[in-house]
Amino acid sequence: MHFVSLHRALYRWAPAFVRMRLKDSIPLGVHTIPLYLPDGQAIVLDHLKSSKILRRFAWKGIYGYEPDTIRLFYALAKQARGVLDIGAYFGLYALVAAKANAAARVHAFEPLPQNLELLRHFLDLNGCTQVAVHALALARQAGQATLYIPRERISALPATGSLKDRFRSGERFADLNAQKTIVRTASLDVWVEENAPEYIDLLKIDTEETEYDVLAGAIATLERFRPDIVMEITFTDPRVGDVIAMLRELGYHFFHIDPTGLSPFDPYRPTHSSRSASNDNRVHCEILCASRKGSDLVRYA
Repeated sequence: MHFVSLHRALYRWAPAFVRMRLKDSIPLGVHTIPLYLPDGQAIVLDHLKSSKILRRFAWKGIYGYEPDTIRLFYALAKQARGVLDIGAYFGLYALVAAKANAAARVHAFEPLPQNLELLRHFLDLNGCTQVAVHALALARQAGQATLYIPRERISALPATGSLKDRFRSGERFADLNAQKTIVRTASLDVWVEENAPEYIDLLKIDTEETEYDVLAGAIATLERFRPDIVMEITFTDPRVGDVIAMLRELGYHFFHIDPTGLSPFDPYRPTHSSRSASNDNRVHCEILCASRKGSDLVRYA
């Protein structure tokens, strides 16, 4: 682990052009990395070859990926008794929730087999036995659906799949051929009815532009539990306005997750509080949807 600390110190002091070259490489001699949370606990990760994101963690620590969202999510998870990670990917947020609150029950939903394998591996590696893994894509209803996966050369790896076909004419990846796989789907409302969780205090949703369908299948759950929702918004998604309208009708308030805290979120002004990806025209950001007013929300550093 001491190699990791040395590499991170060198990375912090390196010129910008050196950091740009290093960030996607594996630090020399490093195979396992610790990610230290604010309370000093560590999440341990390996399999650095499998993901560009994991390699950035190696150089930059826990805040090497979505740093402001991780800070807020950790603060919220410390107070949450039930946490759902919807679109769990390789399990970062499920791991943060489990470490933040050992008494919480955490559920991770991820449909893609290769991501599920890595997710289960990381949970075992970190001894997070209170996390239940569900091989499901949450949607409006139960059944089966096609999951569309970008080719590896444009994916951060592990693959980021979506139930939305983003490869058809007029979509972001229209010039590429999609990989496809059939996955099981379920609505959150039916899942809650069948599994009867006692608490749901916090949701993280990142399903690559199908957030509206996830929420449309979760109305009864949201009305009953009133959880905080940490969610990625993509402004090129035509359903963004519908997502906000649906949640606003349920009494939710919306905040952009900034480096210094929370600021009012305006879905009609994406350039005010969002960032543009360098490899396409996507403009996206992470937001907090809360049933409480701003003055009642947890502070985070």
